[in-house]
Amino acid sequence: MAKKLKVESNLFEGYSLLALVTPLKDYRLAYFINDALNFQLKKYDDLRISGRESAFSWYYYSEGSNYLRCMLISNMDEKGRLIPGQRIDFFLLIKNIVDDDQLEEILSKLRKVSGINAAFEMNMSTIRNMDVLLEAIEMHELDQVIKPLIKKSKPPS
Repeated sequence: MAKKLKVESNLFEGYSLLALVTPLKDYRLAYFINDALNFQLKKYDDLRISGRESAFSWYYYSEGSNYLRCMLISNMDEKGRLIPGQRIDFFLLIKNIVDDDQLEEILSKLRKVSGINAAFEMNMSTIRNMDVLLEAIEMHELDQVIKPLIKKSKPPS
């Protein structure tokens, strides 16, 4: 009798996706988030998803001491939405958050920011094609942040 081996994995383990509803422009929102959370979100090239003409605003912050990584991503551009069907203006994708208390503290501070109408956590497993989107985001991070850091740190030949 053949045995089946079942491997269960959570593709989104270590990630938290916060949804932000706001009329603020991306640069103003990044400024207020930086101020409220003591982050240093920095603008990089827009996120482009293969097979789509859209480009979505993308900001990045990495906290070296505990490897916390944050990405502020617009959900809209003039050609459509990054995640269709979601009436969300921006997403704050956080990787390597320590615990639920830290996440609740971040949400609490975001809700106090003037101009943010709503801030809440989304269940990533309920978003269609979230695995594909997460892969595109990680590739964008690799191209925009990690590869340039590696090139910069290599000594000249």
